[in-house]
Amino acid sequence: MTSLKLLFGDIFPADVGDRPFAVRDRMEFTPQVRSNYVFELDDIRLLLMWDSPRVSYNKNLLLTGPKGCGKSELVFQFAARTGREVLRYSCHERTEFADLLGGMSILADGSTAFQDGPLTLAMRRGAIFMLDEVNAARPGTLIGLNGVLDGAESVTLPSGDVVKRHPEFRVAVTGNSLVRDESAAAFRGTGAMNSAFLDRFFVIEKDYLPEHLESRLIITYLSEILGDPMLNPQGIPVPVELPTSIVKFANVVREQFKKGQGEVSISTRGLLSFAEMIALRWPHVCHAPEDEVKFVASKTILGPVSGVMRASFLRILAAEAFDNKKWPDALLRQANRSAGSASSSRPRTAKIGTEAHVEILVNPNRQNSGNVAVWGYLRGETSHRAFHGVLTGQPRITWQAFKPTDEILAKADEKTRSRGYILSMRLVLPADQAKVLTTKTFVEGFPNSFTSPADPSNLAELGKAVERALVKTFGVNALVLR
Repeated sequence: MTSLKLLFGDIFPADVGDRPFAVRDRMEFTPQVRSNYVFELDDIRLLLMWDSPRVSYNKNLLLTGPKGCGKSELVFQFAARTGREVLRYSCHERTEFADLLGGMSILADGSTAFQDGPLTLAMRRGAIFMLDEVNAARPGTLIGLNGVLDGAESVTLPSGDVVKRHPEFRVAVTGNSLVRDESAAAFRGTGAMNSAFLDRFFVIEKDYLPEHLESRLIITYLSEILGDPMLNPQGIPVPVELPTSIVKFANVVREQFKKGQGEVSISTRGLLSFAEMIALRWPHVCHAPEDEVKFVASKTILGPVSGVMRASFLRILAAEAFDNKKWPDALLRQANRSAGSASSSRPRTAKIGTEAHVEILVNPNRQNSGNVAVWGYLRGETSHRAFHGVLTGQPRITWQAFKPTDEILAKADEKTRSRGYILSMRLVLPADQAKVLTTKTFVEGFPNSFTSPADPSNLAELGKAVERALVKTFGVNALVLR
């Protein structure tokens, strides 16, 4: 058992987030967790209802919204955290219901046998069947799916075999424009679903994240990538103004697209692609910020746009990100200083940006000795500050000197591989709080009642205890991200 807050973040009311929640074991088709994914409370409430064994009539979920806003990813990340499997199929104009059931295949020995399609495999395994871009299929071609959506207990395959419906089987469907309204024109090549089809679903309408959350997502994504010393050997941090400006620009483009004044919108997926290329070209970005940002934008978020419109958008981007802004010159000065400094020098101090990120690992292997060990580091711009301690017996956290980023990351990798660390979390602190950390801080301990690290209930309690202890250490109500 774990808690809703540990699974989906601190988005729940206090009396709800700590409720126990049973998580399935990971299986073959369980997606990978993306730690920087941002959940919204209303979405999670609906998904928990959809996933509940008590549900009889709301087993089919329809997600609609603009391209790249996270419709499919919402289901994938929900499944990743709850141990659900997902079988996915993307529709096209030639999609037939038979494609979902499967067909005859030639085996290695030359014989033939019927191979399950994604729908039948999901029904057998009790998985989520994800049907993407459903309105790209021709009207009527998926009419055979109606029986499944209505709760049919089985489907009959062309081979004559009958596949029984697993009680945990669920259907999720995504599409850009599912009705004939003003948004339909933006998605050429798609059709609207008829009302009889839509009546078999309950709906989650997705949109792009609010500006402050989308900016934080891009900032976190860039910071995580640029923690790699191979990409960022000088440890030059990302100016907060860069991703913030790009998100503002994306919202300008989106508004024009909605009004029919633009050829393309910019999705969150596109922004992450932009951020990834920025990170891969970071040494060039640091020495030529405006030229590089325009180049990367042209290759990613503005790639499908025609020449004249692209030039117009690049002028808007330059005005939003660079006009009368101080960060490009500051970034260039820092890059020049880093290039001129001796590579062997070890910084003794580190600037903390607008948010201080604290990475934490917990070692359960010391539980038998009466101690639970904790190790982690505070992320600075060019160096990190490690800490270690114990949370039982005489609980304490001891801070070490600042060390180069690559040295701390190598230590983290060594601990993860060889010391049995099993639980990690990230605390995000205001910079002004992170500057006043003392050399040694005593923290509140918790009862040493753990007997088996493999027991999920022990791990959940351990996670809560670590969270309480570290929040008390830093002296703030820290936001915990996992």
